[in-house]
Amino acid sequence: MKKILLGVLITTMLFCFSGCLGAKGENVTGITTTENMVYFEPKCPECKHIGKTKSANVCKGEDYSGSHFCEECGELFDYSIER
Repeated sequence: MKKILLGVLITTMLFCFSGCLGAKGENVTGITTTENMVYFEPKCPECKHIGKTKSANVCKGEDYSGSHFCEECGELFDYSIER
């Protein structure tokens, strides 16, 4: 039973770690990647509020940037994704 639980734990950790390696960004959190898509949540640099999940079609070697209006403090900020 312990071996099965350990195997599930290791598999889950590797899956999460591999998703983090796919992309990185500025003013974003919760980055998840698939083959051609990146899912992320904009994070306000002023009040640290996390917005609703967004997606972008970003292939390896490409960059993506955009702007987001924070619902909490009204700040307009830029975010960027590097893959």
